[in-house]
Amino acid sequence: MAYTNNKPFYSLTLLKINFIKMIKKLKFIGIALMLVLVNTISFGQIKESVEIDGRIIGLKKGEKINLKILEKLPDGGSSQINFSSLGSCIATNNHFSIKVHLPEGPRLLLFDFSNHSVNQNFTCFFDNGEKITIEGNLDKSPEDNIRDYLSITGSPSDFQYSLLKYCVIQFANLSDNDAQRYLQTIKDSIGSNSEVLKVALNVRKYYLKGLYVILDAQARYNHNKAIPLVVWNGANSLIKDPEELIKLYGLLDEKTKKSYFGKLMKDMLSLIPGQTAPGFQSKTIEGKPFVLEDFVKKNSYTLIDFWASYCKPCRAENPNLIKLYSQYNKQGFNIVSVDLDTNPNSWQMAVQKDGLSWAQISDLKGASGEAAVKYGANNGIPRNVLLDRDGKVIAWNLYGVDLQQKLNKLFAENK
Repeated sequence: MAYTNNKPFYSLTLLKINFIKMIKKLKFIGIALMLVLVNTISFGQIKESVEIDGRIIGLKKGEKINLKILEKLPDGGSSQINFSSLGSCIATNNHFSIKVHLPEGPRLLLFDFSNHSVNQNFTCFFDNGEKITIEGNLDKSPEDNIRDYLSITGSPSDFQYSLLKYCVIQFANLSDNDAQRYLQTIKDSIGSNSEVLKVALNVRKYYLKGLYVILDAQARYNHNKAIPLVVWNGANSLIKDPEELIKLYGLLDEKTKKSYFGKLMKDMLSLIPGQTAPGFQSKTIEGKPFVLEDFVKKNSYTLIDFWASYCKPCRAENPNLIKLYSQYNKQGFNIVSVDLDTNPNSWQMAVQKDGLSWAQISDLKGASGEAAVKYGANNGIPRNVLLDRDGKVIAWNLYGVDLQQKLNKLFAENK
């Protein structure tokens, strides 16, 4: 279990959004999906910021509203995400107002109320140029489902995102009869592409298939702002097969590839098995310079292990690493442990106590260090990655018996 304070934004509770009532009025989910994808309305000239006016009963006078933005984080095999601060304002009489610029908008935002439970935080997908009104009642909304009880107007981006999420998750839960009925509606609306229908038919069982339905519609209709976020999130959470990720990325149109979340998907390609891992520099525990590329090329296989003195699961794995290092080091296996402490004494004492004899490095910047950020260890630890002599990724997050078996297989193949 990774150590993280991040709150997943893509939960089932958030998928059943305000548009449920509207969806029920439509005869078929396929119609709803078509309406979102067929045409994106032009809302005039894009401005440099988004304006948000909140009228939410239950906000305490003087309460701080923190607006956070989903940040770019290398995946490194983890589906964890993180939001960083974008701006803040103070509530007065159940009201707040904030105006901020969204870099490479549209972006996913998190509203964090300082005097309320973290479960009452909620996410929205906004873009620059939108003037948005959010209305609701914190006192009467379930703590784990506040988004369902909010009225959000003035944001076509959020409308598209919310409806698209809802349609995809509903396809994943359809019965056979309903699937056929909804698919017939789509067929009548967007054409009779047999491959699309074949893929969509399985969407109720495999959420990933829904992404391909979206991408096919994207290719034939005007661009939908929400497509990059929905597809990236699905790829980040579900895809384990590198060939599948490459295939999905290849289906993105050029506009989507250039979007913020399209760029995130491209970054993921450098961290999948078979790709060259990012390089970094640091300092050893003795104070000497460390360059990953120079270290890796000296070994047949290198394990980069991210840990910290305070991480109990990390330290519980150290006896296994000691065993494997002793067993395979003379055959060409090596380890470099990247520590995420900020206190040098804590780091040095942990190394000594655990008896770690291989390379120990740290820039003492904690989770904000270069290696931690590039490999997604700022999302949570423990984490590791196995590289070959050329610095290409072999596998992520192998521990215990799994790591033992992988090394057995690799060295057996090289005999």
